[in-house]
Amino acid sequence: MKNHVSRIAVSKDASDPVSRRCLSFALQRATLAISRQLDDELRPLGLTSRQSIILSEIAETGTLHMAALADVLGKDRTTITANLRPLMERGLIVSALDRDDRRMRMITLTPRGTRLLEQARGPLNRFNAELCARIRSKGAMRDLRAVLESLSQQLGRE
Repeated sequence: MKNHVSRIAVSKDASDPVSRRCLSFALQRATLAISRQLDDELRPLGLTSRQSIILSEIAETGTLHMAALADVLGKDRTTITANLRPLMERGLIVSALDRDDRRMRMITLTPRGTRLLEQARGPLNRFNAELCARIRSKGAMRDLRAVLESLSQQLGRE
């Protein structure tokens, strides 16, 4: 199924360009638009949407292995390492070897990272509320989340 995802059509109207009928294209466009707007909201704090997601995940789970963070975010270790580096340089997170398994790195939010994430909560919550309001009903929002989570899980296993 992995190779066929980009061929799933949103519209069956053959007169539409393929890019307008392709579900993966529509999802990518929506994701990019959402990320750009959220980046704009977080820019005054010096954060990007991706960084806020990383900080939020670390804060929610406490100290965690870099591999676990990569898995939760659906990224490979190289990408995670590149995303963590600026956060470490700013003193928002620390990385240390796991005492039980010296091959693994543990990631922890610093007090500075916690404070910045708290400052970001307002813009993050406002943005999420505005985004949810664009999807008119709570039922539609719940259905969309369920479909996206299911797709993510199914495709992540392939």
